[in-house]
Amino acid sequence: MPLLELDEDEMEVFWNYWEQLKEIGVDPTDDELQETLNGNIRNMEDAIVAIIQYSSRPGHRWGDKSHPTTFLVKALREGWKPSKPKSSRT
Repeated sequence: MPLLELDEDEMEVFWNYWEQLKEIGVDPTDDELQETLNGNIRNMEDAIVAIIQYSSRPGHRWGDKSHPTTFLVKALREGWKPSKPKSSRT
């Protein structure tokens, strides 16, 4: 990913989720994604987990092949947080 200006630790967070991101169709070579990653490091892991959760909802389908990348950019820019599991009440 030539345009990323992340240090090794920051890249490790991205690579920890890479297989899941690739599986849902995120394009790591997308210029807008790379630019957004460079500017939104603090929220990277939360945004990645949120988009993975979003894509794994029952019955979820992406509208087209660019949607996963576009949604990750949106999640990074807007500071999406992963949803918390619902607690069961007893």
